Amino acid sequence: FDYLAILGQGGFGRVVHARKKSTGRHYAMKIQPKTCLIDEHGGHLANLHTEKTVFANCNHPFIVDMRYAVQTPEHAILVLALVDGGDLNDLLWRAPGGKLDEYHARLYAAQIASGLAHLHEVGVLFRDLKPENVLICGVTGNCKLTDMGLAAPIVIASKDAGPEPVSSLTAGVDEKWKKDETLISPGKSANSA
Repeated sequence: FDYLAILGQGGFGRVVHARKKSTGRHYAMKIQPKTCLIDEHGGHLANLHTEKTVFANCNHPFIVDMRYAVQTPEHAILVLALVDGGDLNDLLWRAPGGKLDEYHARLYAAQIASGLAHLHEVGVLFRDLKPENVLICGVTGNCKLTDMGLAAPIVIASKDAGPEPVSSLTAGVDEKWKKDETLISPGKSANSA
């Protein structure tokens, strides 16, 4: 990959606009140091695996597509579709009076609700809904949910059996995540990595 620009930076790491050398296609790469992730999640490897698994199991027009998941000994990298229209927060700041017109407010509310409904269908709670995590497509004007770092499996408590997860987001997680290089491309199960 050729790195073209930093799109965002925070405590999690950074998001970089990158071009794949072999195809010339543009992507957003979320690059996270593994040491920071391990510290952030208190050493729970299952939590490290969740964001990659959620993206790999989602195929929805209003959720950012993951193209690849790569890791090096030092970094966990998610290669995501590039959404080039900024985020909902930027759009609100630019809007007159900080408000969207009724048409766009309804459109984005419906698209966000559709994306959240899809996540619920696959057994995932999106726990970080905020304007900064709703990206706007520059060409279509549609929105896409991003940043699944705080996503969690939906747990349904049964009176007799206790809590039971609806999905298996954390299945197959082991020490491999810390030390091996992994590549997931579309069509492969996240649990195969």
